[in-house]
Amino acid sequence: MERTITIYKRHSVGCPEEADRFSRKCKCRIWLQYQQHGKQVQVSAKTRSWTEAQKKARDIEEGKTQPAAKTVDSAVQEWLVFREKNGLSTEKPTLMGKKLKEWCAAKSISYLHELTPDAVIRFRNSLPYKTKTSSSLKIHWSVISGFFGWAHGMQLIAENPVPNTKLHPQFKITVKKPEVVPPQRASASRA
Repeated sequence: MERTITIYKRHSVGCPEEADRFSRKCKCRIWLQYQQHGKQVQVSAKTRSWTEAQKKARDIEEGKTQPAAKTVDSAVQEWLVFREKNGLSTEKPTLMGKKLKEWCAAKSISYLHELTPDAVIRFRNSLPYKTKTSSSLKIHWSVISGFFGWAHGMQLIAENPVPNTKLHPQFKITVKKPEVVPPQRASASRA
C-alpha cells in the first residue's frame, strides 16, 4: 500500500529558518508525517540530511520499511524501566501510567502520537483528585507530565502534548490550601 509522506523540519529555537518547515538551508531535525490505518503518524527521520530523509520516505511509501508507531502501553513500560534503571521512584509513575493506559483503552487510543493536547487535558480532567484545595492533582499531574517530557526527549512523539503553562497559564494547576487555625486554649481559670 503506497503512502504519501510529508518531509518537514522541526527547527531548533532561534533557527533563522524557523518560519519555513520545508527549508533545506539549516541542519535542524527532519521528521516524516503520513497516514497509517486512518491515523496520522509523525516519526523522526533520524537524520538531518534532506536526501537521506527522502530515501527513507520512499522506502516507507514503497513498503520496504515500516516504522512502528509507539503504543502507549510500550512507551509507559519503557519509561518505568528507564526510571528504575536511573534510580528514580516508580511508585507514583506506575500508578499514573496505569491510569493513562486505562483511560486510553477506554477512549480507543492505542498510539502515543494520538495523545493530542486536547486528549491530554481530557485525561487530566478525568483524574479523581481534588482540585483547588489539595495538591494531589498537581503532584500526580507533574508525574505524568514527566512521562510526556521523557517521550518527547526520546523522540517517541514529535511534540509534547502537555500545554506549556508559561505560554498558556490557563492550564496551570493552582492550589489554595485552607488556612490551618490552631485550637484556642481553654480559659486558664477553672473552678
